[in-house]
Amino acid sequence: MTTATKTFDCVRMKDQIQAAMLARYERHKGQYTSFEAFVRAEGRRSAWVQPINHKLPLRKRTTARQSELGCASPPPPEHRINPRT
Repeated sequence: MTTATKTFDCVRMKDQIQAAMLARYERHKGQYTSFEAFVRAEGRRSAWVQPINHKLPLRKRTTARQSELGCASPPPPEHRINPRT
């Protein structure tokens, strides 16, 4: 079995994209609270990312403590120790 010769270098392409994104962030970082906020904003503007986000919406981030407890979201109010009314 023979494999097709790649016409591009995946690692080099990834490195170039990441370098360009980091350069854009450095130019505009005063407009964002974090690099994560910048990446999310870039994704919302991207015609390539929008359909992906529509199909697979981003879930809320899981905190380290939630991971330790094995839960990805806070418990419902009736299971909280001090439920807020």
